[in-house]
Amino acid sequence: MKEGCYELWSAAELVAMKFYQKGCHTFVLTCTTNLSMKGPLNRQPMIDLSRAVRFLREHASGFHIQPG
Repeated sequence: MKEGCYELWSAAELVAMKFYQKGCHTFVLTCTTNLSMKGPLNRQPMIDLSRAVRFLREHASGFHIQPG
């Protein structure tokens, strides 16, 4: 999950907009990070990602996307 991650919201949004302008559906996921490095995140970023995918699948028709 490390590739494609950005620390600043604006950077992620700019990349998403470039793909959107080319006709792709894009989503920017804000997930748990550990900038302080005080403790391990363990599986939390993957849990965040799976929740986002589940949300998109459950609301696919509202976003005009085909899950799968």
